Amino acid sequence: PGASAQVTSFVVTNTGNTAQGYTFNALNQGVTTDILGVADSINVTITNVFVDSNGDGVFDSTQDTLGEISSLAPDASVTVFVLATVPAGATNGQQANITLTATTTTAGTTNPVSQSTGVDTAFVDIVFADAATAELEFVGLSGARNGQGTARDAYRIASAVISVFKTSSLVCDPFNGSAGERRHIPGAIVRWTITISNAAAATSSATLATVTDALNANTTFDPNLVTGAGVATPAQSCSSATGALEAGGAANSGFRIVQTNRGINSVLTTALAGNDGADLTGTTVTINYAQALPAVAGTGGYAAGELKAGESVTVYFNVTIN
Repeated sequence: PGASAQVTSFVVTNTGNTAQGYTFNALNQGVTTDILGVADSINVTITNVFVDSNGDGVFDSTQDTLGEISSLAPDASVTVFVLATVPAGATNGQQANITLTATTTTAGTTNPVSQSTGVDTAFVDIVFADAATAELEFVGLSGARNGQGTARDAYRIASAVISVFKTSSLVCDPFNGSAGERRHIPGAIVRWTITISNAAAATSSATLATVTDALNANTTFDPNLVTGAGVATPAQSCSSATGALEAGGAANSGFRIVQTNRGINSVLTTALAGNDGADLTGTTVTINYAQALPAVAGTGGYAAGELKAGESVTVYFNVTIN
């Protein structure tokens, strides 16, 4: 969504007997039709048509030629690129079907070729022999013997489908510990959980940046991520200073982040240097996912902050009610 200079590729072949030029007209489909089983539901903004100049079949704005084919030899083919901007409001799975029509011109000009009139003229007779094409997959509607060819292609939107959930659970209170009828009272510890998910139906990975969360003024961050369990005296167990630490944790390890497919289930420190991706600045929690979810090299690996379709990442931290 919102991406510019997005490319679709077509191959133009001169099936005539002499060198010809070609001009192009790229349009959004005028009717709702399917390509590969997906209906046209949005329009892109078509910006340019380029002709492949070096024959590699890959678009390169610094090398390829903007506009038309000046001359193409008989039986030769060349790749043509259509560039378009996708609407910002497009959603995952939507599709924009487009057509590209090539019109035959006199080589070296943009003047359309005309058929010869009369019978056995004194000049070279020009006869159009192109057949009509029906609306089939990747073949647009084109009339017979008009010196034109039309084909179709499509832009299908591939995007992440992100959801964010923030929930709380009561860890303990200073009178009941982590068991019994716990209450949200002064001295109680609450665990916040922030989960970001990329839906299984998404067709693209998400690249997570940062999440910030301002703590309520009536709470104080627990730098040790205590569990509220393990000590007979509730007041002692339900204390950031004296409570049992989360498994694998240590003093000043105030966050845990879990991302199963990466094998991440680690306690992160609250160091202000920010090299672990989890920080507390004043009363604001910041999670930098490019650091918290580092890159993983190799086939099937990850870019920094990447969350693939069907994956989620969860961050845990505690606060004490003042």
